Amino acid sequence: MGGPCWVEGHGQPDVTDNFHVQRFVLNGVEFYCAEHAFQALKFKDPSHQETVSKLRPEEGPKRAAFGRQCFRAGNARLPSFRTEWDGIKAEVMYRASRAKFIQNGDSASQLLATGEAKISREDDPDGFWRLWNCQIMRRIRIELKPPDQRSAKIGRASCRE
Repeated sequence: MGGPCWVEGHGQPDVTDNFHVQRFVLNGVEFYCAEHAFQALKFKDPSHQETVSKLRPEEGPKRAAFGRQCFRAGNARLPSFRTEWDGIKAEVMYRASRAKFIQNGDSASQLLATGEAKISREDDPDGFWRLWNCQIMRRIRIELKPPDQRSAKIGRASCRE
């Protein structure tokens, strides 16, 4: 589910939220939040993917509801739902989130501004995403830095450090 990560000393930056609306392209398809891409890619059939990927955020107050709209659309159990989804879902979220940050310098700058601060999702009731959402943000934050400025703490470090 959506919701920003907690970043020690920085609160909950909206760019760490999978529902954060910001346009990017992944595999040649235009998406408007990481959740949008994540939900579309649950399906093998391109027409089923398009059911989700063709959604667009509304302007104004309803814009904030876009991530939830994508979540609901992706939870339709269409016939081409990937049977291997549980094994690839963290990688899919990583690729979608990385594309968002790589293609949007303003979001990348906001994430980089958190330095080496602890990133956590202690209030997330889903144990899988409690771990993986913050791991993904930490990994991307490291990857956005020039190689000579990267921390050695990539991959194996827990979100509780």
